Amino acid sequence: MNVYLPSQPGEIRKFIEGKIRSIMTPDSKLLVMGDWNSKPDKLDKWFRRVRLGVNIVPGSGALDTYHARQNWSAIDHMAASAEALPMMRKVVVNRNWDLSDHWPLECLIRTSGFQATVAEEGMAPFRLDAKKLKSQGEAIRDSNYWRVLGEELAEVDDVNVVADSFETMVQQVTTDLNLLRPSETAHPKHYRLNRAAKVAINRRRLAYGRWLREEAPVKGAIYEAYYERKVQATKVKNACSQASWLRFIVKGSLTLTEGDMKGFWNWPKQILGKRRNGPSDFGPLYDSVVQNLVYDPLGKTELVRSHYATLLGDPTGHSRDAAYWLQKLPGPSSPPIEELNEDIRWVEINDALGRLRPGAPGRDGLPPEFFKLARDSGEIGGVPSSEFGKTLTMILSKVWDSGIIPDKWNEAWIVSIFKDE
Repeated sequence: MNVYLPSQPGEIRKFIEGKIRSIMTPDSKLLVMGDWNSKPDKLDKWFRRVRLGVNIVPGSGALDTYHARQNWSAIDHMAASAEALPMMRKVVVNRNWDLSDHWPLECLIRTSGFQATVAEEGMAPFRLDAKKLKSQGEAIRDSNYWRVLGEELAEVDDVNVVADSFETMVQQVTTDLNLLRPSETAHPKHYRLNRAAKVAINRRRLAYGRWLREEAPVKGAIYEAYYERKVQATKVKNACSQASWLRFIVKGSLTLTEGDMKGFWNWPKQILGKRRNGPSDFGPLYDSVVQNLVYDPLGKTELVRSHYATLLGDPTGHSRDAAYWLQKLPGPSSPPIEELNEDIRWVEINDALGRLRPGAPGRDGLPPEFFKLARDSGEIGGVPSSEFGKTLTMILSKVWDSGIIPDKWNEAWIVSIFKDE
């Protein structure tokens, strides 16, 4: 919860007091932070007098945050409830920040219970760069790693071991050929600074550091030199931002004029705080059991899991009971098809690979285009022409002969599309 109290708080202080009381429960993990316009001892006395159930988070070092005047003062604070206070480390003042007359407070929050997140329970460990995948197709097909994998799995009958070994080898091949693409969340900024802006900002920071070391809090000649650097850096940064924004507008316009509708719809997501791929914050979810809204990410994740566990569960045990369904859905018996029991042939695998359509990657991060690289074109022989095709044929034959689908192949991502209701 963020707050601001003016120097004459009056009714605003009563409003904040009522707001804290309305959301406070015995097990609340509440953090209230902001500009209180009060020194620590005065604010602490007010907390004890009105019994709000929050206490100031202790700090380390000098806690003066306000520096517009020559006399610095500590008027920005973090206050936490009894349940939240053990999670808070000591607050510190970040004096490298010079864009306001208040230095920000920083505090590390220690949390528990995040070990079982979705990212650690099956998210793809990597994603392939589609452009590099096309250009390195031949290198992937003829990689010597596939021959090595084929020799290792020749005597292996456990299909789960086969599937794990194949996935490990895919990561080795793609890493060696530099086919992995960087995470889309690695660069959250909407524009890039040019060299002139970076130089100006660095000069501003050096001037600011010199003022802190040699003159602060007095604002003399060194401060005036720093202030000039600050004005210049702001001008250069704003010019850079405007130029970047213009390029962004032109880029979006070109996607529309060229008929690239996918690119056009991805274009505004860059400034709406949403990634091209991946989840976004879809707001609170309703828990029908406790009849309440769930806001925290872990609670919403658990609620979605519980929903799908119920939806995909098999409480009656009839899901895989063939005799039950034969009784429920009687019909004429079909004559056996002898060809179904024959070994898989390369021509059949090659035909299936040719019918693959572009799509999203699965749990292993591999798109259909990756497997399609094993396909032979032209006249098809009895065996694949590439090492990749030979290894893929051997793996599919082992799975077919065993009659068991590897556990990993039965795993999938479920993407929920929530209704606005």
